[in-house]
Amino acid sequence: MPASLIAKNSFTYLKNPYPGLKAVNLGPESEFVEQLDPHATQFQQESLRLLHVQSGTLLALPAQINPILIGKAGAGRYPHIDVLDFPNSEVVSRQQACLHMVRDQCAIADLDSTNGTYVNEVPLPTGHQHPLQFGDRINFGPSDKFTLLFIRELPINLKHLQTVSGGDGEFEHEILETYGQRAQQSLEQMKAAYAEQDQERLVSTAEDLTLASHNVGAQVVHLLASQFQTAPQGNAAHFHRQLLKVIEEALQKVRFFTKVYY
Repeated sequence: MPASLIAKNSFTYLKNPYPGLKAVNLGPESEFVEQLDPHATQFQQESLRLLHVQSGTLLALPAQINPILIGKAGAGRYPHIDVLDFPNSEVVSRQQACLHMVRDQCAIADLDSTNGTYVNEVPLPTGHQHPLQFGDRINFGPSDKFTLLFIRELPINLKHLQTVSGGDGEFEHEILETYGQRAQQSLEQMKAAYAEQDQERLVSTAEDLTLASHNVGAQVVHLLASQFQTAPQGNAAHFHRQLLKVIEEALQKVRFFTKVYY
């Protein structure tokens, strides 16, 4: 499909919003290091993050620290990532878990916490180092009261996008520009649905954005938008408001990436 056609066609979100392109499984995104072209050096070093789902807060992993302790400050203990003031932190132990950086990978281990540490709903044996993959859902305790997503801030999975485009750089640029414009429109529709308390339209539009983001490899937006499919415990309105804010920031990074990389 010629790159020029994508800008001329009317755009709607479908299972595959770009006719002629196949949706590619995002399996390569679990690899921790993207090989980027030399002219995009600012994106060569990926930034691993934990996203606290209930508040929409992005947590950076401290540099030059290994292992990284997650817990709550107090009683003379000062974890590297302190979640004391986060919603539902009562389920988190003073020393809940630690992250181990091993070469280019990250693993998590439970530290004999009171309520346990779960990865994708599977409980971790105390002390066992479980390798994390991009998109893994970490729960402290068996419920969804305190949830972290393991993500990276690199806005686009280039391996995925290059597979979709057949390695055509000009086409990739067209795809990302069109996606950026339409994704912003979806975000505005989601904001309007939120303001009108139209939960059905909010979730439906978020699902469309999730699918479109998957197809172009906009990995962070894909994960964030998919969170609207879950029913959070407690204040859903606050949760959705925070998600909308973080999605808007993620889309800004996609636009910046599109401008700088190509």
